[in-house]
Order: sequence, then structure tokens, then C-alpha cells
Amino acid sequence: MKAIILAAGEGLRCRPLTLTRSKVMLPVANRPILEHVISSLEKNGITEIILVVGYEKERIMNYFEDGLNFGVNITYVEQKSQLGTAHAIEQAKKLISPEDSEFLVLNGDNLVEPKTIADLLNNYEGDASLLTVRMEDTAGYGVVIKEKKRITQILEKRPGGLSRLVNTGIYIFTPQIFETIEKTPISENGEYAITDTLQLMIDEGKVVTSIPTESKWLDAVHAWDLLRANSIVLNSSRNLKQEGELEEGVITRGKVAIGKNTRIRS
Repeated sequence: MKAIILAAGEGLRCRPLTLTRSKVMLPVANRPILEHVISSLEKNGITEIILVVGYEKERIMNYFEDGLNFGVNITYVEQKSQLGTAHAIEQAKKLISPEDSEFLVLNGDNLVEPKTIADLLNNYEGDASLLTVRMEDTAGYGVVIKEKKRITQILEKRPGGLSRLVNTGIYIFTPQIFETIEKTPISENGEYAITDTLQLMIDEGKVVTSIPTESKWLDAVHAWDLLRANSIVLNSSRNLKQEGELEEGVITRGKVAIGKNTRIRS
């Protein structure tokens, strides 16, 4: 299965950190967020990756190159104008062949672990599937309303307690999605949103399913969310070694990595 990673946006709410690089290149545990996404895909056996780039694309392309150093094969397509998620996915249309029965779509600026992706890969069904997480505070997020597994409505960033199921922006589509994207109306903010495409599918009677996950998913909306993301990744790491020299009287708390040739004085 191929994966399309959306990495064309700037990340306006993470300014000033994104003035010289896109949000996907902001570091979490010393690696770009996008690298964590690619690593999670590779661990699920997904190695054919289409990277949709735009803002500060050279920095992304120079870092990942053809993907071989990361165990994957990366093909780049450019979204020259920021016209929404559906428009971004459409840029990859020529790289999805009729032989590709399904393909995965996800954002390059969300922190996910391998099991998060596996939860969708192992349970998807219908004409399209959408991965959801349950959250108590859904302010600022898109939510879904469903009957059993089948989604009946997708609501974008509306206040209220209509649903606690948040759309993660991780999808599995068939190539037929491109036909619906072509019919997707432009939104009030001048963009073509993939959530509007999905709602159009639902209105046409197609089966769009909600697949739940309790695995790691974090949207670093603001710059300060990176602190939490760093904490999550470091606390889940199993390879933290203390290889330096600790003087007598030094106290460490929690999981701490200490590199070679390091001396911590009391």
C-alpha cells in the first residue's frame, strides 16, 4: 500500500518557529516530526511514500532525499498553492494507479506511533475509512457523528458536545476518491477540504467508516505543544542509555539519556 503524506503547509500557529521551515520539520526528540511519521509507516511495511510539499520544500527534500536512508522510497509532488487538503491529495493523483486498490493519507505534522497506523490498516472497511480518537476537549478539532461504524456527519471545528470523536486526519481511500474530489465545492475560506469530500461521499450513499484508536496521536497545533510531544516521545523511548560519567552525589530522576564523553558534576 502506498502512503500520501501531506507536508505542504507552513504551520501559521507555530510561528515564529515556522518562519524558516515548515511545521513538519520542527524537531521532536531531535528528529523532525515528519521523520517520526515516516518511521511509523516503515515499521508497518509501507515503504512507497508520496510526499506532497510546498512551503520551504527544499529543506524537506534536502533532508529526506529519496528516502533510502530511512528505509523507504519517496516521490515528491508539489502543491504550489495552499488550496486545502483535498487539493493537496489531488496533486498525487498521477502517482496512484488503478492497480492501487487502496492508499493511505496522513498529515506530516502529527505525531503518531506505528500502532496508530496499524489500528487503521487492520480494521478499515467501506468506500473510505477515517481514524478517530476520543477526546473530552474537542475545541479546535473536527469531529464525526456515526451510527455503529458508519459515519453520518463530519463537523469541522464547531464548539459544543455533539461528539467526542475527533478526526485524526488519517484515512484510507480507494482511487475513486479522486472523482469525488473533482466535485468537491470550495469552502468559505477558499479551500477544498477533504472533509467536505468525505461528507459528499456520505451524502451520495457511500460507506465511510470510523475506526477508533487509543494509540498515540498528537497534533502539535501550537509551538508549546512541542514540549508535550518531546515528553511523550522521550518517555516512551526504550533505548535511553547512561554512558557518561556521573560524579558521586549526582541525582537523576525519570528516564535520562547521557551520552558518551559526558561528565555530570555533583
